[in-house]
Amino acid sequence: HYLEGAWYPEGGPGKLAEEMCRTIWECGGAVLVGQKVKKIITENALSNTTNTNLKKVVGVEMEKGNMIYATNTISGIGVRSTFTYLMEDGKYLNLIRDIPPSVQHIYCFVSLRGNPRELGIPSSNLWIYPQHDFEKLMREYYEDPLENKMPLFIGSSSAKDKLWTDKYPDRSNLVILAPFPKSYVEQWE
Repeated sequence: HYLEGAWYPEGGPGKLAEEMCRTIWECGGAVLVGQKVKKIITENALSNTTNTNLKKVVGVEMEKGNMIYATNTISGIGVRSTFTYLMEDGKYLNLIRDIPPSVQHIYCFVSLRGNPRELGIPSSNLWIYPQHDFEKLMREYYEDPLENKMPLFIGSSSAKDKLWTDKYPDRSNLVILAPFPKSYVEQWE
């Protein structure tokens, strides 16, 4: 997905949220933070039919009981969580159970004293694959993660953002991602 290159928003990823919120507000929408959706509200798609199988989304019910009605509703929690936790109609649950989860990762967030330039942190992302045969690497890693080499991604938003040192003059950050299926830790769930 980086074959054509990539960019990083000046001022950090929060700038993306700010601009999305601005667009939503300008279109008459609302942005709620720290509010949990209890369920998606649906009603019959055609009011002049008795076919209750045709439903359309008309809004959401919040955990505290508030109802928010909208012409357009977008769920950003993924298809599996949307249909499992927010939809009362369970007709999609069997289909979803047959679809395996997508790639899962574990993240490690690192904060360092010193600015990115002083520490020599590159602005480019590092993709670390300990061998050239990617399929073999992944197969061996998933079979025995403790005995095989872990593929990693390392990136630094502090090194990418030209405005970072203005806000945080003596700090740098890194994120390390690795594939990590939930099954590795399910015994402690």
